[in-house]
Amino acid sequence: MTRSGTIMLARVKTSGALPWRIGRDGNPEVLLVHRRNQDDWSIPKGKAEPGESDADCALREVREETGFDCRPGAELPHVVYLDRTRRVKTVRYWAVTVDAGVFAANDEVDDARWLALPLALRTLTQARERPVVLALGALVAKELGVCPVPAKERMLLLVRGAAALPREQWEHSENDRPLASEGRSMARSLVDLGSFFEIDRILSAPAARCMETVEPLARSETLSVEASADLSDGRIGKAMRLIEDARGIGTVLCTHEDVVSGVLTELAKHDRTSVEPHPGRRRGSVWALTGDHARYTSAYYLPLPELSSAAASDDVMSPARPVAIGSAEVTAEEEDRAVAHVIDRLAEKFPDMPRSTVERAVHERRAALAGNPVRAYIPVLIERGARELLRESPRSGPSV
Repeated sequence: MTRSGTIMLARVKTSGALPWRIGRDGNPEVLLVHRRNQDDWSIPKGKAEPGESDADCALREVREETGFDCRPGAELPHVVYLDRTRRVKTVRYWAVTVDAGVFAANDEVDDARWLALPLALRTLTQARERPVVLALGALVAKELGVCPVPAKERMLLLVRGAAALPREQWEHSENDRPLASEGRSMARSLVDLGSFFEIDRILSAPAARCMETVEPLARSETLSVEASADLSDGRIGKAMRLIEDARGIGTVLCTHEDVVSGVLTELAKHDRTSVEPHPGRRRGSVWALTGDHARYTSAYYLPLPELSSAAASDDVMSPARPVAIGSAEVTAEEEDRAVAHVIDRLAEKFPDMPRSTVERAVHERRAALAGNPVRAYIPVLIERGARELLRESPRSGPSV
């Protein structure tokens, strides 16, 4: 406790690593571990040793828990939560790719599984880790052109309005106060939600700052933002009725902080919704509510990236976005050999197709991916794209 009487919460810092790869079906997969003592599925993580950096800690933890030596990539959103003893825990995560190693059960982890993203999201025991998987999928989609999920989920997404101009800088109606430049960057980052969630409707409080928060997402989804006075300041009861009507429909509701807090409290009380404890809710952040037509069973927090002047124009859910999200280097000769194997496999799968047609399809897809910086997975993407071309091609003709 401070001299002023304010209670200071203890803080704990840990680091984690999320291994990823492109699976045989061409879709991204992540590695989750099952911890013996906690009996849960999670992302590898742990506390740093003296003198160890956060990134080095993440790599050591994934090596100790899985047996894999990994190469670091982009930093993913960090997770902040209150543990059982009311300590504030912060976990920094990195996307990593496996360079070498074989999994072996150990004292801490008795199982590890590569899972497609939708299954990984459902498998994670703690909902607070789901945003890390979502952010990884968004990065893979942007840098590899791979759809992060084969089927989107329908949820209710509760959005807090993004950062507006300070009141002292606005002389007109409070209802018309627009977003600041930081708020516009927050709004652009919400566009990534459409990669994972089926969005049917977008509703917003009439305040300009709320409407502007979800307008980029609406444009991306070719929807219009519906203004609803039921989402205005203080209208928690009316907002609850909107939320009840939205069960089973992919809906985005943008409102004010007091309504977000009130709705989560009401859901925990009446729907017995499991709400992830979180010490703060940033402007422009999102709560994803999962459930069925009867009730909402859980609510988990989707943090936005930490914004800076250097990253203010970056439309991605990760606070760091380097050129590549992490992959082993491959030489031109290695890529040529891998592409030759792709041609052989496709020739076996399409025995009625002339080999020259197969080769043209493969080389066409390779040319289309020539500018992609993440070369390690290019053969997988070539094979998937060429297979689609061959399926659409007349079997009797030599052309693709």
